[in-house]
Amino acid sequence: MAFLHTTQVTFLPSGKKREFPPRSQLSIFAAEEECRAAGKTLVAMKVNGLMFGLCAPLPFSSSTLEPVFNDTPDGIACIKRSLVFLMQMAVFREYGDKLLVTVEHSYGSGGYFCLINRAEFEATDDTVQKLEQRMKQLVEQDLLIGNTKLSHDEALQYFTTRNRPYTASLVAVSNRFSWEIATCGSYADLCWRPLVYRTGCLKCFKLIPHKLGFILQVPTMTQPNDVVALPAYPGITAVYEEGHKWGKVMECECVGHVNERVAGSGQSKTYIALNEAVHNHKIVQVAQDIAARVLKGVKVILIAGPSASGKTTFAAKLSIQLEMLGVMPTTLSVDNYYKPHTECPRDEHGKLDFEVLEALQVDLLNEHLKQLFLGDTVKTPIFDFITGKAKVESKPMKMAPGGVVVIEGIHCLNDKLTYQIDLANKYKIFIAPFAQLNLDESNYISNSLGRLIRRIVRDYNHRGYSAMETLNRWPSVRRGEDLYIFPFMKNADFVFNSSLDYEITVLKTFCKPLLKSVKTGTPNYNMAQEVLLFLSYFFAVPHDNVPPDSLLREFIGGGFFGL
Repeated sequence: MAFLHTTQVTFLPSGKKREFPPRSQLSIFAAEEECRAAGKTLVAMKVNGLMFGLCAPLPFSSSTLEPVFNDTPDGIACIKRSLVFLMQMAVFREYGDKLLVTVEHSYGSGGYFCLINRAEFEATDDTVQKLEQRMKQLVEQDLLIGNTKLSHDEALQYFTTRNRPYTASLVAVSNRFSWEIATCGSYADLCWRPLVYRTGCLKCFKLIPHKLGFILQVPTMTQPNDVVALPAYPGITAVYEEGHKWGKVMECECVGHVNERVAGSGQSKTYIALNEAVHNHKIVQVAQDIAARVLKGVKVILIAGPSASGKTTFAAKLSIQLEMLGVMPTTLSVDNYYKPHTECPRDEHGKLDFEVLEALQVDLLNEHLKQLFLGDTVKTPIFDFITGKAKVESKPMKMAPGGVVVIEGIHCLNDKLTYQIDLANKYKIFIAPFAQLNLDESNYISNSLGRLIRRIVRDYNHRGYSAMETLNRWPSVRRGEDLYIFPFMKNADFVFNSSLDYEITVLKTFCKPLLKSVKTGTPNYNMAQEVLLFLSYFFAVPHDNVPPDSLLREFIGGGFFGL
C-alpha cells in the first residue's frame, strides 16, 4: 500500500502539495517556505483544521497543513500558555516542591496574576527577580518541550507527590484512562492544549511583584513581540479577591473540588443553592446602595458588560429589589433608540455596524431621560430589527416620583451616551462573570471562555443560531467589547460578578451536542474541539436543579423572567 510509505501534504493557504516520509515530526516543516514569515514565529500547526504542537508527528497519510504564527489568536494563546508552563518550570527548578504558585486570573489581555501559596516565600523583588532570571536561563538553553501520557494512577501519584493539589483533585475524581502531559527534562505538567516546541521561542515576558505574588506579563496579538504596560484594575481585582476568599471558605477552589461537590444529588442541590445565595446577596447590596444614592440625586441606573454576562436577568432582579426598597424602577431599552438602517454607520466591510455609539439616536435618548426626570410622559420608540426602523406606534413611559430609570446596553458606561445628564444623577454598574475556579495550578477559567459557552447555548435556545454561527461571530463580538465596553469599566460604581461556580456542570449538557455539530475542515473546528475538551473535565448536573430565577436561566431557558 503506497500511501503507507509517503505522506501527501497540502500547505495552506497556498495550496502547494508535497510528499514527506510518514509520521514526520511537524517541526521539520518549519524550514518550508510556506511556514516562514518575516518578523513572525511559527508556534504550532493546524492539521486538517486541528491544532497540534510542533513536537507531534504528522498523524495522517494525507493532510492539509496551516502554519500558526504568534500574531494570530491561536498563536498568541499558545505563546501565553507556554509562558505559564515556563514560569512553573522555573519555580520547580528554583524551589522544587517547596513553593506552590497558582495562576489565579488574567490581568488585562497582557498579564496573569500568579499567587505564591507559601507564607514563608514573600513576593519580594529578589524572589520575583530570581524566578525571572531562571526563566531567561531556560529560554537560553532552548530546551525541547515534548508530550507523553500517564495512566490515571500514574498521574495521581505524580501530582500528589509534586504537591499539586488542584491537579491531583482533578485527576482523583475522574475516570479518564490516561492524561496528556507536557514535559521538559525532569519537569512535567498537565497539558490540555498545544504548547510551543522549544523554550527558545519564549523570549518575551516580564515578572512584576504584585501583592501576594506577581504578574506574569505576556505579549498580546496586537504586540506579539513585546510586553505592554498593564492598566490598573482595582475594581476587577477586588472582585477576584472576593471570589477566591469565598472559594476558600467553601473549600471549592478548582474544578476537581466542584466535581466532588456535585457528584451526589443532595450535595449538588445544596451547592447550587449556596451559589445562588451569593448572587442574591450581592444584588441586595447594590440595591441598598442605589436606594441610598437616590436620596442624593441618582436618577438613572446604567448597566453594561460584555456579551453573555447576564445583564437582562440582573436588571430584572435588581428592579425587584429596588421596588422592595420603595424605589420604583422604569426600564428603558437602548436597543429601541437605534437609527434607521438607512442612517446607520457601516464598518470597513460595508456591513451595518450596530456596535458603534453613532448607530444610536443619542440626542433623542438624552431628551427623553430629561423629560422623565421632570415627571413627564414620553413616547419611547419601538425599533423593529426586521424592517430596520422604528415602528409607527410608540410606548408611553413615565417615571415614578422618587424612582429611577434602569438602562442596560453596550455603551452605558460611556458618558457620551448620556452626555446631557449630570454625573451626580448616574449610577453605573459593570457586570461580567469573573470565575474564581482553576482547572489546575496553571490554568484558570477565563471569563471569555465561560461567556462563549453561555452564548453558544443562549444563541441556540433563544435565537436559533448554530454553534458554528456563534463561533463565527465571536471574534467580532470580542473586538466590540475591547473597544466599547472594557475601556469604560473603570467608571463603574459597582462591579457585579455574574459567575456561578457550578454553571459549567449545567451548561455542559446543552453545549456539548451543539459543538459536536461543527464539522472538520471548517474555520472554527479547532476552537470547537478545545471547548469540548474543556467541558470534558466537568461532571454534568441536571438543569432541573437550577432555580427559576437564576441568572443561568437566561441561557438555558425555563426562567421566571420569561428568558
